[in-house]
Amino acid sequence: MKRIFLLLIVAVVFFSPPAYSESSLGAHLHGHVKLNVAADGKTLFVEVHSPSESFLGFEHQPETDQQKNLWVSVKNRWEKKTHELIQVDPSLNCKVTQARMDMHFEEEEGHHHDDHHHEETGTAHGEDLHHESEHHSHGEQEPLKGVHSEINAEVNFLCNHEIKDSQLVVRLKKYFPKIEEIEAQVLPNSGVPYSKTLTQDKAILDL
Repeated sequence: MKRIFLLLIVAVVFFSPPAYSESSLGAHLHGHVKLNVAADGKTLFVEVHSPSESFLGFEHQPETDQQKNLWVSVKNRWEKKTHELIQVDPSLNCKVTQARMDMHFEEEEGHHHDDHHHEETGTAHGEDLHHESEHHSHGEQEPLKGVHSEINAEVNFLCNHEIKDSQLVVRLKKYFPKIEEIEAQVLPNSGVPYSKTLTQDKAILDL
């Protein structure tokens, strides 16, 4: 119990996730992926944060059938074929207990903020609110289609054996060639975190 509590504290500091704000999305680098890995006993947690362009080749909402199919394919590969991308030592006999992948758009955060602001000022300036809402819907939404977006994914593994003196093979670059560099932060069972930059098709992390 004490170890799990310590792991959570370290994970919060070491693996602090990005805030989905205009400033954070605007600063991201295409081809650059952040990979967080944490092992605790027989459990392994893997998390990915990346510009959508690194996985899809675009950052706007999927519009054409080809783009929509590509997004579905990438999402399904992560969620249903996880072992192709993140390969755990077979001797540990691990299984995926949870896997998900989502896209976060800069425009969603902006619209939410604007709508909240209009709600607060609407009672005092009813006519102005109506005018501004019209201007917002007709003049501002359309240009936001091309703004930044990020892909965020995670997967949890539960193994039959303790994850110790083992290795994790990362194959993201094999399936997503637009990825140039993976910045990995690892918290192994030893409790001593380390960082490693991955540039190979078949990158290895010690657990």
